Amino acid sequence: MKSSILDSDHVDKETARISALTYIDNILQYIDPLNDLRPMPRIQQAVISFKELRARIEKSSPPLHTQQEVKQYLVPIQNVIVRFLPPITKQLDAFWRAQNLIIQESNKAKNSYYPAEILNEYFDIITNTNQRFEKVLSKFVENPNDEINIDALFYMHILRTETLAKRLREQLTALLTKYKIQGFDAAQIYSIEPPIKQQWRGKTRFLTDAEALRNALAHNKDEITIDGQIWKIHLDNNNEYGYHYKKDFTQKTFADYITRLEMLYKGTMVLMNLLTLWGIITTLLLEKR
Repeated sequence: MKSSILDSDHVDKETARISALTYIDNILQYIDPLNDLRPMPRIQQAVISFKELRARIEKSSPPLHTQQEVKQYLVPIQNVIVRFLPPITKQLDAFWRAQNLIIQESNKAKNSYYPAEILNEYFDIITNTNQRFEKVLSKFVENPNDEINIDALFYMHILRTETLAKRLREQLTALLTKYKIQGFDAAQIYSIEPPIKQQWRGKTRFLTDAEALRNALAHNKDEITIDGQIWKIHLDNNNEYGYHYKKDFTQKTFADYITRLEMLYKGTMVLMNLLTLWGIITTLLLEKR
């Protein structure tokens, strides 16, 4: 892994301050639209407090002194990210706890692990894929009955599963295995519905539901029925590699599923930014009284 910004032997306080502001801005890009979408006192207060933290770091005044002080700013933001969309709260909470255990074990082993650096390694791919997905999703929302828009959304699901979701899941699995952390399943964390059990060559593993959907779409194991202004899709992939994925979506349930999946991916990435920010502040920016 490349040299970490959080390694105090390689970074000065000014560099750490600028990096902290960058991570705060990344998080606000995710949080501010949530606040606009669903104005709630607890979300508004968390955002106000978080922006106050940004101002303190930007001006280096008043200085931050204790980890408890930092916690008062960051825990409300963590709660907003994890709890905003109840169908994925369990997954995001598990992800947060798993990442904290990975950080603890990596510290014990004197290894440098800071979650957001994983994203930095393929930032361009993430950015490009997200931009393309958001463009396709916008067109789908405008005209969900257009067959070209439907097929484009299916294609983008295939692409995002390969370029983003697969990387996130495999990276988490590798870290849980490396540090022998039990009680977490990356496939379950990155699934909206229960993951799909696969038995192949004497081994059992689990696919995320997004991967199973991706495979069905990519291998033409779907049948779309359009009735006037409403469509539905039936997927039936009795895979030769040891699993059977069978699922029906209506137009609405498919749109809901894709939205939740998008929030799940973004939520885990924002939590990685938050954990890295937490490390920068507590490691490099606290000042003694």
